[in-house]
Amino acid sequence: MKYSLFAFLFLLSLPIFGQKGIKFNTASTLEELKIKAKKENKLIFIDVYTTWCGPCQYLSKEVFTDSKVASYFNEHFINAKVDAEDEEEGTKIAEMYGVQCYPNLLFIDATGKLVHRFAGADGTTEDFIELGRTAYDPQRRFEALEANYRRDPKVKSNALAYLTAAVKSCVDVQLALNDYLKNADYLDAENWLLIQESINDFDHPITQYVIEHLKDFEEKFPEDIGSFIYNNIEAKASEILYAEHFDSSAYHAFLEQVKRIDLKEIRDLVLFLSIEEYKQQEHWEDLVVFLSRNKQTLRDEDILNLSYEIVKNIDHSGCLSLAQIWMEELGKGVDGNTWQVQYVLALVYQKQEKVKEAIQVAEHALEIATSEKASELCQALLKELKNRKQ
Repeated sequence: MKYSLFAFLFLLSLPIFGQKGIKFNTASTLEELKIKAKKENKLIFIDVYTTWCGPCQYLSKEVFTDSKVASYFNEHFINAKVDAEDEEEGTKIAEMYGVQCYPNLLFIDATGKLVHRFAGADGTTEDFIELGRTAYDPQRRFEALEANYRRDPKVKSNALAYLTAAVKSCVDVQLALNDYLKNADYLDAENWLLIQESINDFDHPITQYVIEHLKDFEEKFPEDIGSFIYNNIEAKASEILYAEHFDSSAYHAFLEQVKRIDLKEIRDLVLFLSIEEYKQQEHWEDLVVFLSRNKQTLRDEDILNLSYEIVKNIDHSGCLSLAQIWMEELGKGVDGNTWQVQYVLALVYQKQEKVKEAIQVAEHALEIATSEKASELCQALLKELKNRKQ
């Protein structure tokens, strides 16, 4: 997966946390951070984020504000938070430290040398504190793992430690990975962990090997095999579905491959991959028939979302009648009296020219709307319906 490298400036664009969170430094350049780090004999911690990055926001709201995390990082680091999309000296710095995904957490010494790194927001607050401790450990931090690997890449422990750390930091080590894994035992527990971390490609030879030897991997790694195959399928599906031009023949061939994989998680996934095929080809009436046959395996939220798409894309009276039945059934359920269900049902009635019923249901949807945006949608629909009635 490719990530754009954006420029960023060491001038904080987010509010500085108060005493309850990490106190991020307001130094505007890396040089100023280095001077401060040298003066205080500390490492520099830099959170490289973007405003659209969900995990970045999670770190800011849930982790950086934790009192134990803040206490440790405020005591041991010169902390900086930078927006990777600020456009000044950022491209140079991003390239210098190889930032390819977000959040990217960098630990730098007073000379500007990168000593440790990590990417993502997984783990507990204690894990985050341990990440800081590792940055000060000359035997465990990233630069040490890389040095060990460069010195003797054929030692299994060196390769596993470095490659795993690199993958978790979004460092491009694909050639080194391929070199290590080409003769590796994939059923070895340590190698399997590396495979799970590093491979997200359905067509990769190792993924295909795992599928061909599925029983062996199911027996050895029953807790992991389903999610590994699922994630690789999902990545391939997204690649085809969201390409600039949908290749229906390629997707169909891929779907037929997936159908042959005998895992419960994948059998469930096939249903949704099939639904996406109908949607991309805009075969809406065929989709309704498919949904009717498989409705019992769908969650209520799936039925709601698909009914919305059907009513927006189809005029066939029989299909609309089915959507009406599905929404009325949902509305009678324990958790079905939501504004979303009532709103979609109102849309169905509107499409069927049942204006009176549509107004009644839309008014109910407005009464139970849970947000300003929901209220606006319901009010707009009501206005349209009442204008039509006149």
